[in-house]
Amino acid sequence: MFGVLRDVTVFFACSKTISRIFNVFFSFAFSSSVAAFDLELISTIPYNISLGVALPWTGAGLDLGQESVRRRYASSGLNLTVTFLYRPEDRSCDDANANAMLLLTEYYNRRAANRCVAIISSACGGHALTPYLAREWNVLLFTNSLVTNAAINPQSTPTAIGMAGTYDGFALALFKLFRYFGWFHVTLLQDSSAATEFYWETFKAVPSLAARSEYSNFTIDGFRFNISELQTVKDAVSMAAQRSRIFVILANTAVVIRLLRTAKENGIIVPRDYVSPM
Repeated sequence: MFGVLRDVTVFFACSKTISRIFNVFFSFAFSSSVAAFDLELISTIPYNISLGVALPWTGAGLDLGQESVRRRYASSGLNLTVTFLYRPEDRSCDDANANAMLLLTEYYNRRAANRCVAIISSACGGHALTPYLAREWNVLLFTNSLVTNAAINPQSTPTAIGMAGTYDGFALALFKLFRYFGWFHVTLLQDSSAATEFYWETFKAVPSLAARSEYSNFTIDGFRFNISELQTVKDAVSMAAQRSRIFVILANTAVVIRLLRTAKENGIIVPRDYVSPM
């Protein structure tokens, strides 16, 4: 299904980022040609996913970006369109990622192969494969969320541009925080029931960086829990409390509150004795 999104809300920061995507792309496009032509941005961002990258939060940013570019290049004969590819029935990242590939491939081959286009995707919109399709088609691809390093690589995915960085970059920022405060023994607690892969990818990226020589003075432990299973919460927090006073809780705010409340009620930790960045 090819969906058209209307009447959506958006965070201002997201609107500015996506507007910047448009302007970067079209400034480049117009630098090599003064003739009027048609341009299309194809979005594989999902709709009914309970994540900040979903269209109810980012779709209006695309609309605002489109309006900004049209005003800026009004005298150039620009005909700019935005196409939203998504399945309304997709409720998980696994479904959205799989269907994004099918929708994008079908649409591009049938309607867009001979046009000037760019693609925008997200960490829950087929990012594992869209950079490779963009490379084969020789079109620009933008990502509006954190993605894996493989999705943005000058050698393997040269036409992909990350507007929000990578999980490794996020993990690097955590290490800078640890070093600044002198936290050299840190425990990660990750909610395995989370709908987003953000926490899991970060959970993997931090220990990977810790294996590098420049971070050899850090000790990183990690435990997973399911907030719906009380025993896994107790086990994870108990083991973490035995190893470190610094917890990085990789979960949404509601889950973090439940975890800390459970730990306090069961006498596992004394909150004032621990630091818990989230």
